[in-house]
Amino acid sequence: MGSHFSVIVGEKIHSVSGTSASTPVMAGLVTLWNDLRLKAGKTPLGFLNPLLYQIGSANPKAFHDITSGDNAAARNGSYECEYSFKAGVGWDAVTGFGTPDFNALTKLITDVKLDNFNAPSTKEPEVSNGLPTYGIVLIVLGSIAIVAIVAFFVRSYYIRKQSYKNIEMHQAYTPTNE
Repeated sequence: MGSHFSVIVGEKIHSVSGTSASTPVMAGLVTLWNDLRLKAGKTPLGFLNPLLYQIGSANPKAFHDITSGDNAAARNGSYECEYSFKAGVGWDAVTGFGTPDFNALTKLITDVKLDNFNAPSTKEPEVSNGLPTYGIVLIVLGSIAIVAIVAFFVRSYYIRKQSYKNIEMHQAYTPTNE
């Protein structure tokens, strides 16, 4: 879910991966589920971990199980971490239950009663300047994602720039043979 997202930076398309890509996507899914629940007169989701673990245990088809790979790759693939977790069948430390199947989870999440999950009250979402709270959350999360992506590319630019300086300095220095 957090791999090979296309973003446009400086009129060029780049691919980004990682939590900076997947976190805003998951936040968007949760916002859509909350919107569906509120429209049906139900409570918003609240703390998700207990609910997702219950759904993942009882309905494994609600997630796309990731069965291969690991989390050993470092930034830019420059080296592999010595210690890592491996993906496997069912729950694992790398991907949990896997990536969400939006349609399957939507049915389960919108139908479930949340009495056992300490959900917030059913009062209407607050409105600020005409935007519902979940709209503001999406704007904030999207802004955070954009800042993270821009920071990544700015950092990459300065690292490359420094690498070129190091190369130029190395090539410029030639010891004399005596």
